[in-house]
Amino acid sequence: MRALADLAIERGDKLEAARSLRRVAESSADHDERVQIFEQIGDLQLALGNKEAARAAYVEAAAMLETVKPSHLGLLQKLFDLQRADGAVGDAIATARRITDAVTDPGERAERRREVAGLQMETGQYADAAGMLEKVLEDAPTDEAAMRQLCQAYERAGHDQEYASTLERLLPGLPEVAEVEARQGRAELWERLGHALAGRESTAAIAALERAIAVDPERLSARAQLAALYAKAPGYAQIARANHQAIVRLDPTCEESLRALASEFRAQGQADMAWCHIELLELLGMANVDERAVLEQHPLPERPTDEPYAATISESERGKSLAHPTTHPMADVLAALWEGVPTLSKVTLESLGVAAKDKVSAISDLDVAKIFSQAGKALSNQRAGLYLQSDANFEGARLVSAAPTALVMDKEFAARASVSELRFFVGRALELLRPEYILAATLDPVALDDLFTATLKAFHPKHNRWRAGSEDSAAEEAGKLKKALPYKLAKRIAEIFQEHADIDIDFGRWRAAVLETGDRAGLLMAGRLREAVQVVCRESADECLQGPEHLREHAHKPGPLRELLRYAISEEHFRLREVLGTTAKL
Repeated sequence: MRALADLAIERGDKLEAARSLRRVAESSADHDERVQIFEQIGDLQLALGNKEAARAAYVEAAAMLETVKPSHLGLLQKLFDLQRADGAVGDAIATARRITDAVTDPGERAERRREVAGLQMETGQYADAAGMLEKVLEDAPTDEAAMRQLCQAYERAGHDQEYASTLERLLPGLPEVAEVEARQGRAELWERLGHALAGRESTAAIAALERAIAVDPERLSARAQLAALYAKAPGYAQIARANHQAIVRLDPTCEESLRALASEFRAQGQADMAWCHIELLELLGMANVDERAVLEQHPLPERPTDEPYAATISESERGKSLAHPTTHPMADVLAALWEGVPTLSKVTLESLGVAAKDKVSAISDLDVAKIFSQAGKALSNQRAGLYLQSDANFEGARLVSAAPTALVMDKEFAARASVSELRFFVGRALELLRPEYILAATLDPVALDDLFTATLKAFHPKHNRWRAGSEDSAAEEAGKLKKALPYKLAKRIAEIFQEHADIDIDFGRWRAAVLETGDRAGLLMAGRLREAVQVVCRESADECLQGPEHLREHAHKPGPLRELLRYAISEEHFRLREVLGTTAKL
């Protein structure tokens, strides 16, 4: 019979060979031979595409195995693959466990056990999956993916605190990680441990959650749990405050943290900080009766339009508390470009249709003129001019980038806008008319991107490898730029790039940071958040003006609105309000 089977195989008649081999197996008294023959039958059937018959043969072969040896792993793997393909998950789990028990290498065994656990999770065997994952971690105690799976298995099994002892044992011994994704995964595990411990060991839970935010400071969910634990435990007041401040930096709509900070600031006599937090709560539709009463009983005084601010914002204060951190160091580069290449400034008085007769005198009785004068002193920009455009087709406000810089405003708008709105527009304009910002504020994004690219190619040590005469348009523009810039300014730009050669420059983010700096200046001059928010929402075509719910929705999205709200309740904002004398009194 064996000879007949061999002849059938030689002829390519796999089906006849399989039949002959079955008869050989049935007549054989050798146990190992029978296992091999049934595996061979399965291979022949699989080659013919008869998966059901192949699986049946492998099942018969596997059933004869009293002890699984390394030589049997190929057979069991083929059976496992067919069972998985057929959706026989229960059978596949049983086969996978047999494979796992036979593997001696710890790394491979851990991988096999993780596979088994995955199948058990699929079929709802969560407790069994958790037990299998515990074994995985015995072989691979640094496997963080297995730790996360373990937490999920215990949670679905209804024993969400059972993984705490395992994480307590393994997490402290893990090596440090640097990559963002790895840090986020590590923080998740510490947070899970903190959550599991919170109900019975608050001190240990706090320690675990603090490890989570140490690894990933922007992990909002861990910070929220910490806030709840700090509130119940004595001795954490100062840390709790810092945590709430971190929360509202990440999410300026967090009602619990806004209220907690407002209450603490009131208790400590920090009236303006408390007032600003309550103002934001009210704007978001979250203020309670007592908080609304505070705003009603202590409104900001109406400042006459010609009243000077208490002081001028110094360059040091501007760098620390007004300029968005992302604007550095490119601000100095753009200032040099604006100064050295006047042709980059495309927006002129003529292009906006105004002339000397439209310029507003510094001693005019118009509110907008008085506001412009006082804001110019406060923001250290008294070089810019103010023009009113009476053309019916001109709307809003535009900036003139060509020296002398100017703000051109719709005359009708200047007459009908509220004082706070005018202060926002004027303050923002005066800040953006500074040499370091004016090109970002007036060039369209494509032109600004082209200018950035040419500047990098001309002066940045990592981007300036190009040859004169190159057909690359960016290289051609870089050559023109180098010729147009005076030597001292070109040298200064090269030095800035050399000093900051390793900084990644994101052109889009830099431009956004400049515009956000302008919004900050507008808020400082206006002194009132509501009017500033109305302008920002209107310009970004958001629907948040429809009410607090829409405002909260849009404040969760990245963009100028969220950045403005974050700044409104920041230490930097409070510091400059103190300088300007615009603080609230309670």
